[in-house]
Amino acid sequence: MTEFNDSLAMLDVVLRFLTTVGGSENVTLQEYVIEVLRMDCGGLGKAAQKCTLCHTQSLWLLLSHERAKLLCAAEQVYWLYLLSVTAG
Repeated sequence: MTEFNDSLAMLDVVLRFLTTVGGSENVTLQEYVIEVLRMDCGGLGKAAQKCTLCHTQSLWLLLSHERAKLLCAAEQVYWLYLLSVTAG
């Protein structure tokens, strides 16, 4: 879950800078983060190499959706555990 949070935080920074400063839509996310923001891509991995700036918001939405699915699944497991403990 930490990887999702770190990646989403990085994408938040990128999106804020893009909104303010702008950037060429054909530049990869990795190039932008390293050369313009002078940061490490870290947890973005291959997504940063393949994704261009014009797809950054879509990547953020995808990661947010996947994170939400994981949180829901974890919550369901928790409730099933509580039901089994109280029923037993």
